[in-house]
This record gives sequence, C-alpha cells and structure tokens, in this order.
Amino acid sequence: MIDKVEYKQKEGIISSEHDASEVLYFDPLGIKTFADLTSNMVKKVSISIRKKALENFLANNKHETRTYKTASDKKTNIWIMKGAKYDATELHISEKLAKSGQHVLFPKQSDLGAGRKNDIYLYDAKTCIQTKAELKSLFGESPETLKSQLISGTGQASVIAYDIQSNIKKMWLIDGLRKGWGKETKKVLLNYKGQWYEIDRKKLYSDWLERNLK
Repeated sequence: MIDKVEYKQKEGIISSEHDASEVLYFDPLGIKTFADLTSNMVKKVSISIRKKALENFLANNKHETRTYKTASDKKTNIWIMKGAKYDATELHISEKLAKSGQHVLFPKQSDLGAGRKNDIYLYDAKTCIQTKAELKSLFGESPETLKSQLISGTGQASVIAYDIQSNIKKMWLIDGLRKGWGKETKKVLLNYKGQWYEIDRKKLYSDWLERNLK
C-alpha cells in the first residue's frame, strides 16, 4: 500500500503567462446568476470590474464561505454555493489551491448543466481571472495511472487541477503527463511537492518540465 504524501503548500502558481485586461466593458452590477458571471468573466475586462462582478454574484446567491491564509498572509476563500455537490478529496485539493492564492467556487449542481459534475471555478486572488477546472489526485507511483486519470479528467474539463500525493519519480510523472495529454486538454495545474505549476502543451513538449519541476 502506498501512503499519501503531504507537503507544505507554497504560494503562487509557476507560470510564464500574463493577464491581458482593460479591453472590454460590462456592467458588474448586472451579474446575478452564475450564467451571467461565467459568460462575462471570460472576456478581457479590467481587474476591478471582474472583482466587482464576482462580489455581486456572491451577494445575490446563498453560499458558505471558508477563508484561508497564504504564506504571505493574503486571505483567500472557498465559496460553496447552496446546492453544490463535492467530496472530501475535492475540498482537500481546493484548500491547497486557496493556500496558493486562488479563490475557489463550487457552483450549485443545477448551474453545471445536464450530466456535469465536480467542476469547480478558480479566481486568481490578484487578477480575478476565471478558470473552470476538474480536480484529480494521484496516490500511485505509476505513469500509467497518471495517464488514465488525465484522460478521464479531460473528459470533464479542458483544465485539470492535479494534486500529486505520492512519491512518483519526476521522470515518470513527466512521462504520464505526456502520454495522457489529449486534444481537448488545455492546461494542467500540477501540485508537485507543495508547489503548483501551470502547464500547457508548449511546456509539455519542450524541456520546461525537466527544468522547472523541483
């Protein structure tokens, strides 16, 4: 039996991407439903408007708030909307995301659409950029297990938040990611030894992983 491995969660997600904003405008006070929020937050708008839209949505919908602190004492939240469904593993991964500097929102089941489940939405504490993600944990040390879980997760969402809770070797981890990456995979947020990494296709098939995963 392989024991679960826990590391102290570091703040931040290692990534080379930057926020592009200040392009379009919408009225954040008109955001009252989850459909309103998701349809507008994907546009390139100012950070202040994105934050106001999220605040207005939360003010108009019943939810539970759980607050966390990052390593630099920044406060982040997990918002669990009334009617949301989740399990202990998903909440555990969400806590790690919150401690890294991400707000996490669990939508109510009826807002996810027919046949959908276990999707969460991330909002960067600095930029409020919205990301829909599927949550996965790896307890094994086989690249084949990682490969199959990645394929399964991509069927749910194009972005996967993948929490590594084993001592899988670095090269096996990279091998599993490359073998499991599919046409619909957009990004993987990988939590490896307490550090989150944002991986896209370009990084996956270069030497970025070999150089940056610590």
